[in-house]
Amino acid sequence: MCDGIGGQGRAITDALGNYILHPPAQTNGMVTVTKEGYRIVRNTSLYSYHADISTVQNYNLHPDSISGKIINRNGEPLEGVKITFEQNGGLTGVQIAFTDQNGNYKYTVPTDNQNYWITIMKEGYQNVRTQWYMGGGQIYNYTLQ
Repeated sequence: MCDGIGGQGRAITDALGNYILHPPAQTNGMVTVTKEGYRIVRNTSLYSYHADISTVQNYNLHPDSISGKIINRNGEPLEGVKITFEQNGGLTGVQIAFTDQNGNYKYTVPTDNQNYWITIMKEGYQNVRTQWYMGGGQIYNYTLQ
């Protein structure tokens, strides 16, 4: 969905991602592009809209989450693995995710391109602790020993 000009214009994309937004004449403002599960995009570079001028604006959205799969050394998925995400070494908060029965997890990244310490734990396996520079849309798979 595209919201433009202080919420005064609104458009929804078609199946191919195309949209037409009709802002009020001679308005200054911002275009906000949203879709559930994706980062919000705001464009303030389109300052002076005029009803008689057509402008083409394309937007690229990317997911707001990371995902992955955790398996054992035999390639079997591990359920109930605890994954801890510490933004800025835990200074800005700690979040936790768990793997499902297929070893998959998903975590919504609060802020793209930030340093995170990741700890992966399951009883009977060696803990893994690593640092990632994360952004939405990335996939991180692990094998526990």
